[in-house]
Amino acid sequence: MLNQFAYVIISLSELFVTHRAITRLFDCPRKKGFTPYILYAVYLLLSVTQVLTLYFFHFTMIVSVVLTYFVCIGYESNFSSRILTALIKVSTGIVCEGCVDLIIVIVFNMNSAEIVPDKWYFPFTVILTAGCKVLIILILEKIVSYYKSRTHLLYTSIVGMIAVLLISILYMIVTFAATTYLPAALIIICLLLVTISLCVGLLRDQVRVQKERLRLDFLEKQNQDQVAHYTALYDRNNETHRLRHDLHNFLISAEALIELGDIEKLKEHIEKQREAVRPQKLTDTGNPLLDAVLSAKQHDSPEIDFQILLPQLHCDQIDPMDTAMLLAAALDNAVEGCADSSEPYIHIRVEQKGSMILVEIQNPTHNHPKERLGRLVSTKPEPEKHGYGVLSMRRIAERYSGNLTWSAEHGVFILRVLMQDIPPVVLPQI
Repeated sequence: MLNQFAYVIISLSELFVTHRAITRLFDCPRKKGFTPYILYAVYLLLSVTQVLTLYFFHFTMIVSVVLTYFVCIGYESNFSSRILTALIKVSTGIVCEGCVDLIIVIVFNMNSAEIVPDKWYFPFTVILTAGCKVLIILILEKIVSYYKSRTHLLYTSIVGMIAVLLISILYMIVTFAATTYLPAALIIICLLLVTISLCVGLLRDQVRVQKERLRLDFLEKQNQDQVAHYTALYDRNNETHRLRHDLHNFLISAEALIELGDIEKLKEHIEKQREAVRPQKLTDTGNPLLDAVLSAKQHDSPEIDFQILLPQLHCDQIDPMDTAMLLAAALDNAVEGCADSSEPYIHIRVEQKGSMILVEIQNPTHNHPKERLGRLVSTKPEPEKHGYGVLSMRRIAERYSGNLTWSAEHGVFILRVLMQDIPPVVLPQI
């Protein structure tokens, strides 16, 4: 009975390690509802049953990875986060079992093969292993947290751990024949755990910082575009009032010139008035964000002939910010494509049929664009720093169960983005 209790304790500790690893190391929050707790209960039942009825080391390790993966489904995680969490949990278990065995061998002068379920002290070794797992995952958290605030030390530490890792491998090879490889194996596994955790933490932090920087840059530019758009609307309103006042004076002057019979003077007066009321480029589709983007792009590129067919969209699920970001990225690419054209133009067509929305943008191109790793290769200086607009647009399209396609034929580049006005899909984190 005590053995069964010990197995329950160690399974609970594995659930704790899984929870802390996926939430603290991979920043994946637990899903709302009862699903995570049902998965906990299933894991607890299957794990204890498997150990009691069919225990083989390698088989148990495979079962542990599979069960941990399914437990991670109860979190807002992607495939890679689940697999890495499962591997970290299994590696932590191996380290802890090895440490406990090593302590028993050293302190009690026993052979690790003597630690079997029939012995009275076996449940205590299992509970000690469970405590060791909890301690190791908490130490890993502290290490990752420490290096997050000291990025400059992270690279040096990783290189140092890799060096020690190589030395430990050599030590293990040399001492393997004498069956004293256990300390070296434990050192290797510990270093691997720490190194993997630090590398994962570094990568995710860098990706998060880059995404946040790009989003802030876009929001800042979006805010500037909106301010410019509303300022133009304000100026146009004032201009309308001024023209109304001037029109009143014009009619009085025209009436006076007609009475005087001065037709030449009247024609001159009319020409001046026609020049004063020439139209300005200002888009008004009923969507402030889209209006701001379109007006800003037309203002920044007056040499380009913009043809816009954009009806007022009626969307309940698609975030207007996503639509504006998609259109801004598409127009940036189109403006870049017009750079070498003698007759630059950008044709924008947006259609909505029910819940389906199609965005199509055409612009001239002289070269057939190339795509690499999901993004178009930019023709700007330092192209490795550009060309991410297609990645951003494709991700927005996929969020709304759509897709992005492009073609370049007969000197015309055509970009098409299809989206559905349905609840957005939660995409895996990058």
